[in-house]
Amino acid sequence: MKIQHYISAFLLILTVSCKEDVQPVSHEIGFSFIHNVGTEALTTNTIGYTNEAGNEFSVETLQYLVSNIRLNKNDGKIIEIEGYHLVDIYQPGSETFSPGSLVEAGNYSGISFVFGFDEADNISGEYPDLNLANWNWPDMLGGGYHFMKLEGKFIDEQQNEVGYATHMGTAREISGNESIFHPNHFEVTILQNFTIDSETSIEIKMDILKWYKTPNLWDLNTWGAGIMPNYDAQVALNQNGQDVFSLGDLIKQ
Repeated sequence: MKIQHYISAFLLILTVSCKEDVQPVSHEIGFSFIHNVGTEALTTNTIGYTNEAGNEFSVETLQYLVSNIRLNKNDGKIIEIEGYHLVDIYQPGSETFSPGSLVEAGNYSGISFVFGFDEADNISGEYPDLNLANWNWPDMLGGGYHFMKLEGKFIDEQQNEVGYATHMGTAREISGNESIFHPNHFEVTILQNFTIDSETSIEIKMDILKWYKTPNLWDLNTWGAGIMPNYDAQVALNQNGQDVFSLGDLIKQ
């Protein structure tokens, strides 16, 4: 009987040990950034789009920064992907982001990320690659880095073709003789169920028209250029950006 008792105890220990050694299945994850103007795929350098204010415009430059991507599992677990990524439609390969991260297989309820840098990460001169990309935000406006550069041309009220520059970063508020700097990043949260069961690339879609739509109607005749020091324009961009992004397809390998 003692021998049987020892064998049973050994098998129990072995079973528990094996269970503890089992690791959850994980797969490599990547991201693909897709750009639309309304229902149309973005085409650059041609004035052929019309925003909510009636401005006819083109897109010649689109660059923006995302950081601290998180995947939200149905069981409440949050998978954090550290780092940042600068999207530039003219930089080959930048519209995809492959952080080399492995994430647990399973069912997810959505994705979130920071548009730009949060206050802790938005440190002037901290990132050599962004410095080389001329991505710095002026110190007199709060320092750190740009969050977005969206540029092109539009037809103004005199029917002239003129340039616009929708640049976003820290918002400087003037109060008397003092400057108050507001971080001005925002968190994008997209609630959409999906499943990770293989190597997967997640499409993140931007609708450029929404930058100029709600809750603030954006007229390029008013806020066409020179908006970096304009506190009201920077806050309006922050507010309008809340629903710019959505999830597209999951491309599975």
